[in-house]
This record gives sequence, structure tokens and C-alpha cells, in this order.
Amino acid sequence: MSESISQLSNLTTLYLGGNQLTKISESISQLSNLTTLYLGENQLTKIPESISQLSNLTRLYLGGNQLTKIPESISQLSNLETIDLQDNQLTIIPESISQLSNLTRLF
Repeated sequence: MSESISQLSNLTTLYLGGNQLTKISESISQLSNLTTLYLGENQLTKIPESISQLSNLTRLYLGGNQLTKIPESISQLSNLETIDLQDNQLTIIPESISQLSNLTRLF
């Protein structure tokens, strides 16, 4: 993901699905108005800890990647309602996910 995307301070939806992304920059945390982040169907192996700073995020789509773990800090996304983790290489879901009190869809 290009560093320049992080300069789009009013961005509310970022759809980067179906590409060949292997890494997401830590600078994604600068997208403070982001409510929907779709990173599905890429080649991601990890998600940056900084994603936890996206306090307005309500929908997070990570399905169809190569993720082996999800950062514990995901529990800081208190507005998260939907998270898609399907079709990855996960062997465990972090216990901290239980702290997401607004979560209504987990798949």
C-alpha cells in the first residue's frame, strides 16, 4: 500500500481487495475517518499493530489472505461491528476479540 494513501484524511472507505498486496503500511493509522477497510483477497501475512488506531472503523474485511495471526490490539477497535477472517491461515483467534462489544458479525 502506498504511503500517499495515508494523506487522504477524509477517506471513509478503503477497498483494496483482489490485489496482490503483501504488506500494509503502519501509516494506515493516519486514516482517522475510515469506517470500512476491505483488504480481502490479497497475499497479506500480517496486519500492522497500528490498525488499532482506526477508532472509527466499523467494518474490517481480511478474508482470503495468508494471515497466521491477528494482533491482540484489535480489541481497541471499539466501534467494530463486522470482521471477516475467513480463508486465512489462522490457528487461533485472539481472546481480546471478546472485548469488541459492538461486534455483530464475525466470519
